[in-house]
Amino acid sequence: LPLVSIVTPSFNQGKFIERTLLSVMHQTYPHIEHIVVDAGSQDETLNILKGYESRYALKWISERDEGMYHAINKGMRMAQGKILAYLNTDDGYFPWTVETAVRHFEKNEQTCLIFGDHINCYENGRMTFHIQPPYRLKLYRRTGWSLPQPTVFWRRHVYETLGEFDDSLKICGDWDFWMRAASKFKIDQVREFLAVMHLHAAQKTASQINELLKEFGEVFGF
Repeated sequence: LPLVSIVTPSFNQGKFIERTLLSVMHQTYPHIEHIVVDAGSQDETLNILKGYESRYALKWISERDEGMYHAINKGMRMAQGKILAYLNTDDGYFPWTVETAVRHFEKNEQTCLIFGDHINCYENGRMTFHIQPPYRLKLYRRTGWSLPQPTVFWRRHVYETLGEFDDSLKICGDWDFWMRAASKFKIDQVREFLAVMHLHAAQKTASQINELLKEFGEVFGF
């Protein structure tokens, strides 16, 4: 079975991180390593990580970094998996997520990156179901529509070919990486719900809208 490496960047997310750890720990697929790269949290995050490090294949470090994508790159350098993904501390997988991704790669040897559908959960308890449109690079460049990040998995050679996430970007590094991947590799859509995204006011996309728009312009040429 191919090893799947999942990287989670973290900073003062003790309110959410346990839910994310549990979603990885309870996967039906058995061959996973979970790498949490923490930026020196001062809340309950480290105590939570210590409580889970002996319960499943969890590795973690806590030291200062230069932002989310710098942390993700650091985790990817540690990763040993043939299939890679990253999962933020306020998102989670369904129990079948990793197994679904691996099976799709096994059946589709030319596919290098996959994405699926997801559910949004809001602070007020409301939920919305998101059925993704087919991936089209021209539409992506024209509108700034992005792949739903927590549903994305890719083969190791994608990362080795493209290089690291652009850590000069603070919000749109995943948009940039997906677009570079699409220009070189085959992307498949998996018709399955693969992730839950928890939306709240503290998220970067909600709290740093001006920075988001600025980076959109840099990535897409708007």
